[in-house]
Amino acid sequence: MIKLAVYGKGGIGKSTTVSNLSAALSDMGCKVMQIGCDPKADSTSSLHGKKKVTTVLDLVRTKKNDFTLEDMVTEGYGGVICVEAGGPTPGVGCAGRGIIAALEKLAEKGAYDVYKPDVVIYDVLGDVVCGGFSMPMRGGYADKVFVVTSGENMAIHAAANIGLAVENFRGRGYAGLGGIILNRRDVKREEEKVLELCDDLNTTLVGKLSRSETVQAAEELGMTVIEAFPESEMAEEYRVLAKAVLDEYFAVPKEIRQKGLRVGVSASSFVPKPFTPFQWEPQNTIEELERKQKFLRDRLKLRSVTFNWHEPNLSFLEAAFARGDRRLNKVLLAAFKRGCKFDGWTEEFKFDEWMNAFADAGLTCEMFAHKRYDLEDPLPWDHIDAGVTKEFLKREWLKALKEETSPDCRIKCHGCGMKQFAKGVCKSCE
Repeated sequence: MIKLAVYGKGGIGKSTTVSNLSAALSDMGCKVMQIGCDPKADSTSSLHGKKKVTTVLDLVRTKKNDFTLEDMVTEGYGGVICVEAGGPTPGVGCAGRGIIAALEKLAEKGAYDVYKPDVVIYDVLGDVVCGGFSMPMRGGYADKVFVVTSGENMAIHAAANIGLAVENFRGRGYAGLGGIILNRRDVKREEEKVLELCDDLNTTLVGKLSRSETVQAAEELGMTVIEAFPESEMAEEYRVLAKAVLDEYFAVPKEIRQKGLRVGVSASSFVPKPFTPFQWEPQNTIEELERKQKFLRDRLKLRSVTFNWHEPNLSFLEAAFARGDRRLNKVLLAAFKRGCKFDGWTEEFKFDEWMNAFADAGLTCEMFAHKRYDLEDPLPWDHIDAGVTKEFLKREWLKALKEETSPDCRIKCHGCGMKQFAKGVCKSCE
């Protein structure tokens, strides 16, 4: 789970930036949870059309602990899970302590376990980084802190204070500073001043956003720019920012990089298997698998990276036996007679003899590995009942073509057929 905290001075456009960031990440296929940590409780408004949202602290005040996780969240654009921490009754209490209480309540109700977000973004007011407002950058919450600022003096002053707070927490294993996001106000020397701030904080300028009327037009519609004007130049700026933030999140810090980090990359060739949604699909040809492996090898020519791959010839044979029928009995016998006995060892694998064994049986490896079955075709393994129904696999195959996923079956039953088995196999039976 990617955990980010975005800070900035009030009125700097932080929440607008965060909401568009969430929308862009959602469009990239990420499941996003955005948590507004501001007493105004307006962090997520452009994601859900300015619906009235009950804040976590309002629920605590009115219902004590008698409320559910669903009461705390609102679903917004692209399935973004929206949460507003809220604040104390005006004139009473501490907003910072309220944020602490709200985040603890979210954890207590199991928000991260139930929704399983890929990305969690804490949108935090950064005028004063007291104990409560610093909560998202502390252990167990965000891993990286990003700061939104313009070139205005007060915004830069607030950003410097946030950076100092992150630095003070460094030795405790808390969040590190991911970088600065420039949200332009078109003041004099704006980018130059922000770059000076980056140098002072020993960090990078992650992204730059233009001052644009498109942002105001989207806000008038109660939407993000990503939703209201997806083809606009401003929407593209937010998408570029989203990619840059992810790149910075996964970047290896210099102090670690200098210790001789080594990375191992392994690539296996996909083998379509029976009783899976891809049982109807052919395997890539050997030539296509080799082309893909070369593509990766050519781009991983780094001394610190070791690239391992599975031999396409072996994958080719594996696909044939995974998808073949009883005619392969003759191939096995013929291969054995030709001396194919220790094929799990690369040095003993006799690919040419296996191809000759197929020829001896009047068959080819291609006719099994590269065959595309129609959805209604009888399959060689149809007589075997593995529990999962063919209709379920068809549905999952069609969803895969649309790049759609299915939620955990513990959350929603998909009627796969496993209920026929005893307790302990299907979670719906427990």
